[in-house]
Amino acid sequence: MPTTTESVTNANVRAPWLLARLAQGSIAVAVVTDVFRMTAARAGLASMVYVYAMTLAAVLFLVWLGRCRRNAEILSPGTAAVNGAWAVFAWLIPVVNLWVPRAFVVNVQRASAGRAEKGPNTALVNAWWGFLVAHTVVTGMGQTMGQGRSVPFIVLSEGLNFAAAALAVRVIQHITALQSAARSARSAVTA
Repeated sequence: MPTTTESVTNANVRAPWLLARLAQGSIAVAVVTDVFRMTAARAGLASMVYVYAMTLAAVLFLVWLGRCRRNAEILSPGTAAVNGAWAVFAWLIPVVNLWVPRAFVVNVQRASAGRAEKGPNTALVNAWWGFLVAHTVVTGMGQTMGQGRSVPFIVLSEGLNFAAAALAVRVIQHITALQSAARSARSAVTA
């Protein structure tokens, strides 16, 4: 017979599928608008649309990650213990944002999978993070060295952006599925 605490815990762990789908869709839209922004004759309007799309994608991703972090804390107490504010601000602090947010995502993934120790399952997150950082570096180099109009930098930057976006969609899918499976397993054990 499940205790009241177990029932409440299982009720509180819901895989955030709707948030996952919204974040995935907004990431796809942001990447497409970035390509249009880089190639548009009327860059002002395209840039404005890109900023809105990217802002929406970032907010939805962070809301999804926050929900997953709370779920991970319930599924594996102590493994994803990060203050919610720090989980957001770490993305905004220069230099810190090159490695700390990746660690948050890895911790949420591990806790969602039910294992706190380091395992071989971080390859997807590492690949996503590598492409994301590479895109950021190449874009910065293109802005300084090519004044933002160097075609090789634009092509490389957009290719890295597409790869990072595709992997981000896959990371969201993977972690959400892990949480769904963990909730199902917990429900079966307490039933």
